Amino acid sequence: MDRSDELLPELTACKRDHGLDFLFLAVVNIVLMRSNLLMCGLEELTLAQHAFTDGVVLAPGVMDLGGRVSRKKEFIPPITNCVKGFHMPDIPKDASEVAARWASEVAAAKKAREIDGKPPLTPGFGSMVLE
Repeated sequence: MDRSDELLPELTACKRDHGLDFLFLAVVNIVLMRSNLLMCGLEELTLAQHAFTDGVVLAPGVMDLGGRVSRKKEFIPPITNCVKGFHMPDIPKDASEVAARWASEVAAAKKAREIDGKPPLTPGFGSMVLE
């Protein structure tokens, strides 16, 4: 995604400012009928991996959700179901540990893609206009 590096810090600030436990931003390309999920922390990554088991981590904070495009039918139900019985694992407080875990998640996702013999996914479905 072209502007994920701009959006992720804003998501983090919004999550903090509003005292939220989780905050996601789904970016849907209605032309290609594909979606990316932006996640601002390890809490979101952990929950998203449980909710969307076929999602592919493209980069730290970005998960490809494939052909999901309906918030009501395809985003909310899996997240809601996961939240009901969700237990957050311990998250390291040290920034270097967090960065290492993000890098590990991305590497594991890329390796899983290679093992499955699937071509790598290309992030970026155009640009968004933000005001």
